[in-house]
Amino acid sequence: MDGAYWVAWITLYVFGIGLIGLCVYALRRHFYIAFFVALMGAYWMLVPMPFDGTNSAPLFISLTFQLFIDPEASFAFSATAALIGTSTIIAATLLLYGFNSAYRRAVRVSRNHADARRHREQSEASRVSE
Repeated sequence: MDGAYWVAWITLYVFGIGLIGLCVYALRRHFYIAFFVALMGAYWMLVPMPFDGTNSAPLFISLTFQLFIDPEASFAFSATAALIGTSTIIAATLLLYGFNSAYRRAVRVSRNHADARRHREQSEASRVSE
């Protein structure tokens, strides 16, 4: 591997991380969407995949090259990696959302029970004082 190849990868990582950072910053109020975009961007833009015998490229470039430009290329490995990675990211995002929703629901229910208990105790105390 020559120096230009490494410079290209370093440039890709710097600009890729910058672009992902801008996307996450724009979506900072929507945590789950920002989380999903960051993971998908990092996976599709920054994971190297071999697209011919000697060179590697980011997953989205490698898969595009193998599917549309080189009709004789085997895209099974890239497609499998893309499917497994994307499915894992979707599952992680949904699990995070599910666990966080369940936690918030449990906190809300416990607060409602505490408020009801406090209200009941106050009403009993006011009835006793009358």
